[in-house]
Amino acid sequence: MSTAHPRPFYYLENFQTALAWLQQRYEDLLNDEERRFMRAFANLPRPSSALLVRMIMRKGGLFRTSKLDYEEIGCPRAAATPLVELGWLDDQPLLGVAEIFSLLRKAEVASAFRLGARARAVPKAELMATLAATFVERRTFEAWCPAAVEVAYRVRVLDLCERLRLMFLAISTRRGRSSCLPISASSTTRKCTCRLRRARSSGASTSTTSMRSIAAASGSVAKSRARKSWPRCRGPSRTTRGSSRVGRGWYFTSGSDTRRTAISMQR
Repeated sequence: MSTAHPRPFYYLENFQTALAWLQQRYEDLLNDEERRFMRAFANLPRPSSALLVRMIMRKGGLFRTSKLDYEEIGCPRAAATPLVELGWLDDQPLLGVAEIFSLLRKAEVASAFRLGARARAVPKAELMATLAATFVERRTFEAWCPAAVEVAYRVRVLDLCERLRLMFLAISTRRGRSSCLPISASSTTRKCTCRLRRARSSGASTSTTSMRSIAAASGSVAKSRARKSWPRCRGPSRTTRGSSRVGRGWYFTSGSDTRRTAISMQR
């Protein structure tokens, strides 16, 4: 029997802690877009901010409402409304065949495209390639699936959140460890912040690719880790010492202490 998490919004609290860490220590490295995002995020209703964090922690940027069923958030449509108004979610995204295939199960694909029994037996990947050559126009989820009673959302702030993640990772990491303590005395940190400031002044680091390069070059972030969507770490209080269960998220360690306080967002 599953038990309720003692902090159902732990992933949101962790995300807010990471943003506050950047804002308090390195506010001068943020651009106007990132500052606006942080201010608006702080003013969101809790279900809306929690839904956004859930979405940016998951693979891809397209989601059906039926796949956004979280007990602590409640109705995903209601939670998504402020995000749509801010332009952070698109509730009428134009989808190609590959994207609609990523959202639908094979039986739903067969129904949406009115496939016969013979076509239904074709593997999904082959079916997608065949239909992509025929259906070249992009349509809304509702147009692809008129019988559907749900909505599809596209997250429009993935690049911005990825830049913040990489900035956090590049600055806070030192020799393979992350610290929630001020580490301005670290030569690695000084070099990284100087690199970020130079890039910001030239406008280069507005690119996620540029920020990823800076994170990878910080001397303590492996390039393979920088390419991942989120670093892997232990989950919060739900896990125990030695547990193999991991989550994905921003995390800290407490200085030289080997115990990790995870800023982790598990699905």
